Amino acid sequence: MAAGVYYFYNEKGEILYIGKASRLKSRVASHFTADKSSARSAAFKRDIAHIHYRLCGNILVAGLLEDHEIRRYWPPHNRAQKSPKLRFGVFAYRNQNADWCLGINRIGGQQAFIAKFHSLEKARTWLAEIVEERDLDPNRCGFPKGSGDTADDHNAKVEALMAEMQSIQSAMLWIGAGRTEEEQSFVYMDSQGFQGIGFVPREQSIERAEHIEPYLERLNKSASTEGILKEGWKKLSLKQIELPEEIQSNGLLF
Repeated sequence: MAAGVYYFYNEKGEILYIGKASRLKSRVASHFTADKSSARSAAFKRDIAHIHYRLCGNILVAGLLEDHEIRRYWPPHNRAQKSPKLRFGVFAYRNQNADWCLGINRIGGQQAFIAKFHSLEKARTWLAEIVEERDLDPNRCGFPKGSGDTADDHNAKVEALMAEMQSIQSAMLWIGAGRTEEEQSFVYMDSQGFQGIGFVPREQSIERAEHIEPYLERLNKSASTEGILKEGWKKLSLKQIELPEEIQSNGLLF
C-alpha cells in the first residue's frame, strides 16, 4: 500500500494517535507486532477499536497532512510534537505624519507583513541590513540614529521596497505522485507560504492559481512546515510550476 496518514480511534470514536508512513500497511502492523512490553504500550493497543487511513501519494503530502491533523485534534498519544513557535514579522505602517515606518512584531491575525521570521534575532538582523542597503531612515525603522533623509526620500524608498517584495512572489505548485496512476498530487504555496495540498487528474491543465481551487485542501502551517517541505524536496523528484496570481498580501519566510 502507498504513502498516507493513519488514525487510531477508541470505542468512543476519539482519535488516539495519528501517524504517517511511506508504506501504510507495514507501518500500521508494526504498532501491534513491535516488542514493547510496557504497561502504557499494552493499554494503548487495547484502546484501539478502529483504524482509518488516507492515501496521499507520497511521503511529503503525508507529512504535511499528518502535521495539520495532529495540531487539529491533538491526540493523547502524539506527544512528540510541540506547540507551534511564535514567529515575528517586519511590518510597514504609517505614523501620525503619514510617513512610512518599518517595525517588528509578533505575527497574529494580521497578515500585512513584508517578511516573516522564525526568531526575533533574525528579524532584527534582516531589518538592519535592509535599512543600510536601502539607505532608509533608521529613526523610522526602530533604530536610534537618523540618516538625515527627507521624509519624501524615505517614503519613496520604502514604497520601492514593498513593490519589489511583491513582485518577486508568485504562486507555486510542487507536483508529485498521486494516489493512482490517473492523478498527480500537489503542494500549493503562494505569497503567504504553504497553503495546502490536493490531487488533480493528469490531463488537467493548470495555468493560473485559481484553477487549482476545486482540488485544494487548505491546511494550517506550523513551526514544522518549513522542515517538512525542505525534507520532501530533497528526497523526492518533484516538478515545480510557477503560477500567476494577484497578490493580496505580502510575506516572505526566512
